[in-house]
Amino acid sequence: EELMFIGMKPRASESAAVLEHELEANYLRRKTEQREHKDTFGASLVELKDDVRREEGPSMRDALRQERHLWITDHIAETKDVPEDLTGFYQAQFPDAAPPAEDEEEKGDGKKGKGGKKDDKKKDDKKKKGKKAKADAGSEEKVE
Repeated sequence: EELMFIGMKPRASESAAVLEHELEANYLRRKTEQREHKDTFGASLVELKDDVRREEGPSMRDALRQERHLWITDHIAETKDVPEDLTGFYQAQFPDAAPPAEDEEEKGDGKKGKGGKKDDKKKDDKKKKGKKAKADAGSEEKVE
C-alpha cells in the first residue's frame, strides 16, 4: 500500500491502457507547447531584428560611413589622388575575403562553379608539396 501511495507502484484500478493513454496525452501536450514556444520565438526574433534595424541602423550606417570617409581621407593624404572605388578599403577591413570577379571571362563558363576551381588548386598544392618535400629532403642530405 505504501508503494501505491507514493506512486512507485500503479494502483490496481489503473490498467495499462489508461497509463498508455496518459503517456500519449502528455507527449502531445509537450509537443504542442514546444511548437507554440518555437512559433513565439520565431515571431519575437523577427520583431527584435526589426527593432535593431530601426533603432541602431542609422547609427551603424553613420559609423560605417565615417570609417569609409576616414579611409578616403587617409588615402588622399598618402597618394594625392582620389580612389576610384572602395576595394582597397574592403581589402584592408577584410583581408581574408576574396575580391569579387569583375568580368564573366574570369568566372569561366559557369559550368564548373566555384568549388571546382578550388579543388583543382588544392590538388595541385598537394602534388607540389609532395614533390617539394622529397626534393628538399634530398638536397639536405647532399648538403650535409
